[in-house]
Amino acid sequence: MFLGLPKEDVLAARKEYTQLNIVSFKNNDVDLIAVTITGIRGGKDQSPVKYRLLVDLDRFYDRPVVWVVDPPDETIRHVNIWPHDFADCHCQKLNKNLPNICLGTLKDDWAAQPQQNKTLLGFLNKIKSILSKENFKSPARRS
Repeated sequence: MFLGLPKEDVLAARKEYTQLNIVSFKNNDVDLIAVTITGIRGGKDQSPVKYRLLVDLDRFYDRPVVWVVDPPDETIRHVNIWPHDFADCHCQKLNKNLPNICLGTLKDDWAAQPQQNKTLLGFLNKIKSILSKENFKSPARRS
């Protein structure tokens, strides 16, 4: 069942994430957004990188999916971003494989929270945290 987000919830997150854009709607709810979040390059390189992300909101309350559109996959070194050829990296919205962010334990913690505690702003802050450091204990790609 589709559970996108009301436009108002997305606009509230835009106050902090000013480079957030609504990409598409479904049944009057937002089902896909693009957002730019600064993180680290990775591979033990702490220099800043702007990641352009697509966030699929179809399953936001259960398990959102976050794809990396930019930088290109071959230049990504962050160990917590799955390469585009990983089994779960097909973006149905664009009908192509894209790198995606390894949510690790966040996906289980997120699913267990009550729906009223799940906000787009809170989720984007968690993605920003993932992109700001590397978890070498659970790598999605080798640095």
